[in-house]
Amino acid sequence: MEALAAGGLRFGGFADDEGKYLTRWANLNTKLGDLLFRWPSRCIEENIIAVVPDNKLEEFITYPSGEKTGGRLRILADRLEIADKD
Repeated sequence: MEALAAGGLRFGGFADDEGKYLTRWANLNTKLGDLLFRWPSRCIEENIIAVVPDNKLEEFITYPSGEKTGGRLRILADRLEIADKD
């Protein structure tokens, strides 16, 4: 995001607020303003997954090609602190 904004592009983006790199995020926010959306707490997965209906969850996290879905599932499980691999 920083490189795109430094190049003069204006775009929208979502980002986690992990409490890190406060100055960098403040600088990016200055450039993008309301186009940069940061969750007030937690991560994107925790905020978005809560509003996805259970019967649509698998569809939501599946890549159209299906190639990287396993990795995405593992990252999601890690972020949601799910140890079970089922």
